[in-house]
Amino acid sequence: MPGETNLWGLTPVLVFAIIALLGVDIVLSTIAAIVLGAIMTGTTPVGMGKLLADSLGSFIAVV
Repeated sequence: MPGETNLWGLTPVLVFAIIALLGVDIVLSTIAAIVLGAIMTGTTPVGMGKLLADSLGSFIAVV
């Protein structure tokens, strides 16, 4: 169902928040959320690297 798939997109954010609230280092929380998002979308490590490189070069990331 279309309505159910939208809520799955919040899973990496919830995992990030829960891990961060448990007192784990924020970098590890971020890595866990990124890895979970990559697994959920089926993105390859090379594809994820390209996405991260492109996003770091954007104006929004700089601001």
